[in-house]
Amino acid sequence: MSSSSERPTSTPRSGGKHSRAGGGARSRTPSSRPRTTSSTRSPAPIRPRSSRWVIRSGSAGPQSPRGAPSARAACSRRERTSSRWRTPRKRTRGFTAFPRAGSVRPASWTARPTPTKVARSSRARRGGGGEVARLTGEFEKLDRQIRKLKGADKALDIVARQCGETTLDLIRDGFRNERDPYGDKWKAPLLRKGRALSDRGRLRSSWHIAKANRSELRVATAVSYAGYHQSGTGVFGPRKKPIVPVNKRALSWKVGRQRYFASSVQGAPKRLMVPTKSRGLPKRWRTELIATAQEVLETELGPG
Repeated sequence: MSSSSERPTSTPRSGGKHSRAGGGARSRTPSSRPRTTSSTRSPAPIRPRSSRWVIRSGSAGPQSPRGAPSARAACSRRERTSSRWRTPRKRTRGFTAFPRAGSVRPASWTARPTPTKVARSSRARRGGGGEVARLTGEFEKLDRQIRKLKGADKALDIVARQCGETTLDLIRDGFRNERDPYGDKWKAPLLRKGRALSDRGRLRSSWHIAKANRSELRVATAVSYAGYHQSGTGVFGPRKKPIVPVNKRALSWKVGRQRYFASSVQGAPKRLMVPTKSRGLPKRWRTELIATAQEVLETELGPG
């Protein structure tokens, strides 16, 4: 008859529901020692708390007595929160060791200091983080230059229009002086007396500004025969040949009230009113246009 603290064991029957077939069937053997209840179970052994290092794998490191006070407990809160008491990480013989709470850091250790705010800001100035810059100088001049750049688009349009007006003045000066833009004298009329290209003034007054913006300036005339005077006709024109009738016996034209007839004519001489592309912009025109542009820019954007 067993006591109340012991429990009888029995051998499981073979061939039951949970038994395995064949010779490999397992069987439970009764335990050689009786099971004890919680009231008679011996307490677990108390392991001494390490105040030094705890190694995750392998044998434990050196341990100090349990009752010995630690230096961390003896220091103030400010000293505990300093970088001296930050948790280090150490490699010991292939294992990673961490200090247990209340341990003392060995004096031989030299931990890497945590970067402070000053160190982070200096690293940011080197390009690691945000950009920190300090600008010094005369900001009033910079503001003036910025205002000039903002008004540059408007100023360029004004420059184009004013240069167009200057071009029209130069063309009118050519009609008045009977000279082309390069300073050559126009040839006098053959069939009448008076000024060349100024009989009624229609051609002179037909010149106008066709387009004027920051990228292009164009002046034009609405008179259809202006091109013949600009480039010449007959022997004076591009073909260098006299003018002859095509399907008539003679040429006919009228000057005033009198009509003229001819089998051929030499043509009209060339009288340039504007510069040509082949010869480029004359010096006088260039000087006048540059002076006009500088005057407008100084007025709109200021000197300098």
